[in-house]
Amino acid sequence: SDARAKDLRALAKHPALASVIALDLGYNRIARTALGALAASPHLSNLQTLSLASCTVELAHVMPLLVAPALTALRALKLGNLTFDPTTLGDLLALPVMSQLDALTLTRCGLDDALMAVFARALPCDTITALDLSYNRIGPDGVEALVTLLSRQDPSIFQVLNLRHNLITMRGLRALTGAQLPCLEDLNLSGTRLERGEGLGEALASASFIQGLRVLNLSASHVISADIEHLAAHADLSGLQELDLSNASFSAAAIRALATCPTLTQLRTLSISFGSIGGDEGALALASAPQLGTLEHLWLNGDPRLTTKGVQALATSPHLGEQVRAAFQARLDEEG
Repeated sequence: SDARAKDLRALAKHPALASVIALDLGYNRIARTALGALAASPHLSNLQTLSLASCTVELAHVMPLLVAPALTALRALKLGNLTFDPTTLGDLLALPVMSQLDALTLTRCGLDDALMAVFARALPCDTITALDLSYNRIGPDGVEALVTLLSRQDPSIFQVLNLRHNLITMRGLRALTGAQLPCLEDLNLSGTRLERGEGLGEALASASFIQGLRVLNLSASHVISADIEHLAAHADLSGLQELDLSNASFSAAAIRALATCPTLTQLRTLSISFGSIGGDEGALALASAPQLGTLEHLWLNGDPRLTTKGVQALATSPHLGEQVRAAFQARLDEEG
């Protein structure tokens, strides 16, 4: 949509802007003059989150806003669909505002291994707790550079890493899982370039941070049954609350291993959509697992092998929570 220049200029002048703590201008066509008006606004002193993700705007037009003296409270910056070279990326990361951020998003910005070397050298990392670098072209060298960056900061503060849809191979994954990130809580590795059978489960199980993960997204990352079985047998998953294994097919034995994993006791959301859980046998394994009583959401959409028998088992499970059972009962009702 259009964020009309006159509207943004009016917003920039309005005293009510002083009470705004989050401003999302994403997915808009924004005039350069409008960003200039925002940059000159005296009412930005309480703004903590600024999103310009996927705007039709050039980096040169964004920079004056990011040096606005009133942005003293900014802690989260989201940028996307920008084009960088080593110089412009270095210029962005050298801005004083970068040293006060807790969270930084650079999505769909064409970041590759060469640019990640610049990123790792230039980003002030003392306060960063969350990085979203999704939908870029980061390969194994880029992941190694990122790990080097994170090793320079206090390991007790970094919590969230989104590397969704990058060019991560097993070398990059092993660099990541070898990093000391004791407070990592949310890891998104969906849509990576890992090959089936390369040992994803083994690599993740060896990570020192696996016990602290609360959210793990491995959707469309070529996860196989052996990976799930290895994680269930060798990883401490006691902190895990959300697990996404969508776009992959598993044997019923792998689903049973996951469902009976002795440390998987806090799971709230499990997604295995657009894949397979091994048919009705996998559904029965989920339905008969006492430790899955913590589940609030179980997503099994698009499984061609799941029949009414499996759905019935889930809807009448003595262990699954009421919300999960009700969802599968509704599915039975819809199917007649």
